[in-house]
Amino acid sequence: MTRSLSLGLLACTLGCSLGSSVVGGPALDSGAPSDSPVADLGPSEDREDVPEADLGSIADVTATDAPDAPPFGRPTLPGPSRSSAVAITSDDRVAVAVNRSAHSVSVFRLTGRSPLSAERVVELSTGAGSEPWSVALAPDDDTAYVTLRREGQLVRIDGLHGAPTLSATRARVGAEPTGVALSPSGRTVFVSNWGEGTVSVLDASTLAVTDTLDLNAALASGGYLGAGVAARHGLAHPRALAVTHDGDADDADEALYVTEFFAQRRGTPGPTGLERFDQSHVGVVYRYALGARSLVATPLSAAADMGFRGTDGAAAGCFPNQLSSLAIASGRVYVTALCESPRGPVGPVAPPPPADAGAPADASVDDVPTDASSDAGSAPVAPLDPSLLNVRTQHTGAIFVIDHATGAELPSQRVLLNARFFALYEGRRVADDASRRYPLLPVDLVFQPLVAGSTVGATVAWVVGYGSDALFRVRFSPSGSLVEVGNPTVATLPHFIDLGAAAAPARLPYGLAMTSTGASAVSVQEHSRNVALVAFSNQSVSSVLESSAAPAGAAAQVADGRRFFVTGLGRWSLKGQGWNSCEACHPDGLTDSVTWYFGRGPRQTPALDGTLDAMGAPRVMGWSAVFDEVADFELNVRGNSGGVGAVVHRAGDGATPPRVSPEDRIVFDGSAAAGMQQRTATPQDGLSGSIDSIATPAGTGMPRGVLTDWSLIGRYLGEIRTPRPPSTGSEEDLREGRRIFSQAGCDGCHGTARWSLSRRFYEPGEGSNDRVTGSLITRRWSRPSGAPTALMPEGGTFRRSPFEAASDQIACALRDVGTWASGRGVAPEGVELLEVRADMTTASQGATGYNPPSLLGVAHGAPYFHAGNARTLEEALGPRFATHRDFFAPTGMFEGAGGVVRLRQLLAFVTSIDERTEAIATPARIGGSSGFDPDVCGQLR
Repeated sequence: MTRSLSLGLLACTLGCSLGSSVVGGPALDSGAPSDSPVADLGPSEDREDVPEADLGSIADVTATDAPDAPPFGRPTLPGPSRSSAVAITSDDRVAVAVNRSAHSVSVFRLTGRSPLSAERVVELSTGAGSEPWSVALAPDDDTAYVTLRREGQLVRIDGLHGAPTLSATRARVGAEPTGVALSPSGRTVFVSNWGEGTVSVLDASTLAVTDTLDLNAALASGGYLGAGVAARHGLAHPRALAVTHDGDADDADEALYVTEFFAQRRGTPGPTGLERFDQSHVGVVYRYALGARSLVATPLSAAADMGFRGTDGAAAGCFPNQLSSLAIASGRVYVTALCESPRGPVGPVAPPPPADAGAPADASVDDVPTDASSDAGSAPVAPLDPSLLNVRTQHTGAIFVIDHATGAELPSQRVLLNARFFALYEGRRVADDASRRYPLLPVDLVFQPLVAGSTVGATVAWVVGYGSDALFRVRFSPSGSLVEVGNPTVATLPHFIDLGAAAAPARLPYGLAMTSTGASAVSVQEHSRNVALVAFSNQSVSSVLESSAAPAGAAAQVADGRRFFVTGLGRWSLKGQGWNSCEACHPDGLTDSVTWYFGRGPRQTPALDGTLDAMGAPRVMGWSAVFDEVADFELNVRGNSGGVGAVVHRAGDGATPPRVSPEDRIVFDGSAAAGMQQRTATPQDGLSGSIDSIATPAGTGMPRGVLTDWSLIGRYLGEIRTPRPPSTGSEEDLREGRRIFSQAGCDGCHGTARWSLSRRFYEPGEGSNDRVTGSLITRRWSRPSGAPTALMPEGGTFRRSPFEAASDQIACALRDVGTWASGRGVAPEGVELLEVRADMTTASQGATGYNPPSLLGVAHGAPYFHAGNARTLEEALGPRFATHRDFFAPTGMFEGAGGVVRLRQLLAFVTSIDERTEAIATPARIGGSSGFDPDVCGQLR
């Protein structure tokens, strides 16, 4: 093994340059922290080992730095292989981009260096609905490997430099493959199976699966899922891959890194105060030694202070979740994640008086040194409305770091990106409007390679902000500490590269690849279906090319709805800066597996694939059954995200360019209008009236909105695909499990095609559900004779209160399954929860039960119940929650040896449920002819 070479650095020693997926650095560094401790946010600058000339250079790399292109066809890869949605060959002549929503792969011919030029050679269809997700290149520079997420396949593209063709050979891997990477020799291909919890190992030449790495066992044995849990497919959810490369052709001395997408409960004791809910989880990265065939899991710790304070004056911590990408540089492994802070308060809250607030808001970033010396004539920074401070304390893009030599995290080198960019903007006095932007949803990370004659590259990384349509510059010192974000010392360069500012906007970027010189890059976008060519000489987009034709008709509406769902720009988050979005809690439209402390109490994020039925009608929404229309979440946009929202009486203020502001809003929740806002005569929020009637121009209410955004989001929700299930049982187990599902009465709450009894049984509007005059207000329902008294409320009206919105819920839809008892949450040992609302003091809502969730894709929805009470389905169906399991089941059905078998078979069936599973109808009566009708809300139709 060539120890003198850094991981990913072959160029300078061997006289060749680095390829698109390469991330290189100076000589191998152990990555050990410096002698002086570094805070969670990292120091703003570390000039100790950075040459002075490097700090003020106009651009990190220029075209004149480029050595001659290497010869075509290498014996090994030029550097570490990593999964991404786009890749560039090492000769900088070909780019390969996956078009996820178009179900195709595009191959581009590249010319020039800076600026780069491109021409699309071919767009290869991978099959209708196949979802090509990531791509990696072989050492011959002429072969690409692509994962097809929906199909569970790996495909190969041959002849990249000539006539690219899709090979007829396809490999069946596991469920939902998301990442692909190769060993340095190119002999082995690795595929991460997100839905299976495994990594498939394939022979690159034949595409034969030669081995399978079971990450479920590593997760189960790590103490994250509780004591005694047995490994099975679908526990783990591996996402991104990267393989080290020390510069030789020996694969045996390399390591494969794999991200666990979801955060896991920490197995060791943590803080004891309320901050424990921000630090209760850790991130997990698996490391597999290719030669020793050993697998270990490295935890990534939570941050005690994410850099902002909310309205309670307390520091907000956060834990790493949604681990989306990997990069290897300078002996370190870099992981992008969304660092999440679920503890309350959330949303707009009047802050306490200053004397009681403790440290002032944002005090934790006030002490971060910034360089404002180059400020020249920028606008003054306006203070933030104190009630919106909590918008900053929910998510932040983050980079976590692992020392490859020791396999341990380097917490002193983590970078919490929002706080760092906030400090940059404050120091440079950037106007606090859309001029600022944050890396919402950091889905990819690429280092600029070190090239001959430069000491700057390889320490400069670029982060892809999926929800903010931008690329963000982050610079490290050779020892790994943070030097800067953006361009604080160079007034002529932007603080981020705005992909949406191009003549042909590049929207929703999800992959980035660098040329071997680091002078240019290619990003690929989901919504605009194009690739952007980026020039780093002036840090701008030089050109944009179509990668696949834009969708038309209904497909275009779905795509637009998806964009509004993902973006944090414009009207969708605070000042259009990219603080939050729907996607931040619902990745891929599903769940982030986090329990948030919201206005009703602790609430586990539900997947949204079961929201609408085939006709577009929604289920009753929210764990407390509090929403009946998709647009009811407008108040979440205005509150949790701090955005203007999309229920507006005007699209902008008429300025050039138009600006959105709270003045545009239609006030529909009974509160007073301010300024130029317009107000509905009666409340239309939650369970009152119909927000759909005033949200769009097609509505029937007054005043009516001028946008169709919420209608388009509804179109997208109706198209969210349930992930493919893992393989968890034999055909016999699945058949028996389906029978047991009905025999045990599971279909009493989880029947129908949406696998939930919860469905809207009325058409919202003034006539039916006005708070005072609606016909439903006076209609009553009663608990059926024979129904368990503990399962549902005794009876009552359509809603608990016709006047107090904070108590509104459709009580007939609720079921008490034993997860809330006398104001306390029910959970097994190791799962701590507090039944309080967002203020972390007031008792939560839950005495009458919760809205039954859909079981679509339930294998991927852990943890379970309203507050994440059960870590696994085994716990949810176990003795701690026997009330839930046994309500309708025959006595003793799950006891003894036979009960163990029946539970195993039931689990196998439940984890297999997706939209292809034949629906089980809700029975007309539970318990036979002498039983009762479980559809209690049917009494109100």
